[in-house]
Amino acid sequence: EDVVVSTGNHSYVGYGDTVTLRFDVPTDRAGYVVNTSLDTQEVLAMFNLSVSLAPVLVGSWQDDQTFTITLHGRPATGDRLPYIGEFFVRVKPEGRLRLNPPTSGPTDTVSPTLTGGFGPSLLFLRLLSAEDGPPEPDPIFNELDTITLVFTAPTNRAGYPPEGNLTKQDVDHLIVFSDEIG
Repeated sequence: EDVVVSTGNHSYVGYGDTVTLRFDVPTDRAGYVVNTSLDTQEVLAMFNLSVSLAPVLVGSWQDDQTFTITLHGRPATGDRLPYIGEFFVRVKPEGRLRLNPPTSGPTDTVSPTLTGGFGPSLLFLRLLSAEDGPPEPDPIFNELDTITLVFTAPTNRAGYPPEGNLTKQDVDHLIVFSDEIG
């Protein structure tokens, strides 16, 4: 089984994006007809997604080995997102998905974790400003001066906690400045 998330031309998961499940052998599609739309309850009766992707899911079997889930909406604020290397899908045995022809009981398999990427980042630096700190104004960067970076969208702070300042080592790990800053 293989899991692919397609996000179109943006770097986040949202409305109209798809999750494609590809099975290594033909399935009986749990009795569903190819190209028939399945609602959220029907999708979640067959599959357990490791994180909630959208409030409404629409599923469809493309053929005996390919199931596509289309997302309608974005994950709720605070929901975990489908991170590459972490997101996976489990086939629920109660969903009655079997081999085709059915030579065994319903499958209970787990996909590999998500691989690939979500496209180019849409996060850009909107503002870079400097502020002279105490004790006296001067034309060079010194101790207690401040450099502020403002991005075009909220970030995850590269995993750093929201409270407190970053050390020089942290800053040097994240940002390359054209001149030495201290």
